[in-house]
Amino acid sequence: MEYSVGPELSVTTQVCSVLDSDICRVELASGSLWTPVRQDERTVGLAAFGRGHLVLDAILETDEGAVGESVTVYLEGAHVILGGVLPQSESRPATDDDVSDAGFSELSELHRTATDLLDEPAFQQLEYTSSRHRLVFGTESAGRRVIFVTDDVRAVLLWGDDLVALTREMLLRIGNGRLSVAWSDGREIVLGHGRSRHSILRHLCRVGPTMMFATGIFPQRRLPWWDCSDDID
Repeated sequence: MEYSVGPELSVTTQVCSVLDSDICRVELASGSLWTPVRQDERTVGLAAFGRGHLVLDAILETDEGAVGESVTVYLEGAHVILGGVLPQSESRPATDDDVSDAGFSELSELHRTATDLLDEPAFQQLEYTSSRHRLVFGTESAGRRVIFVTDDVRAVLLWGDDLVALTREMLLRIGNGRLSVAWSDGREIVLGHGRSRHSILRHLCRVGPTMMFATGIFPQRRLPWWDCSDDID
């Protein structure tokens, strides 16, 4: 899939929402640079440079009550946001000083950074082809990769080694050496604290493919974040 960026470059003048639904929200901080992202000449989103945050209401209603919690990931650096809105009314044309303040020597360097992000294999594996989908691909404040895909009903959020997958029927969470899966009928399985990433991967590769792809968002050919064959004997 061919993507292009620019040539327009803007800077936000206030905190602005670029993606908003019943289960998630993405906001850019004031002073963030952004440029349009086009797919086959059609504007599909933006590449942003600066700080922001992503909030996912990872809460599942079950027969036993609500489980889960709201998750916030703080974005920093370069990130691509597809399927949202361009914050044109909350922005002004960027100047050379804005580009310099963001750490770029010239505009072409900024566009090159955005293009390199779009060319990353992990991004290409996401196969963004539907206007129903919203996608965020970038880094968070600790420098870990962030991948988020939603169709406003289902969602998958990955940041570093942590993962949340949400549908109407299921909530899967991985983090801090713990794996849990809850279903809307009240069932739940948990692999407790203290398990290594290797142990969790081994369990997922045995029984996890159906759960991992229950969202129907990612292609059922390879996990875009973990290749089990590389980590499991």
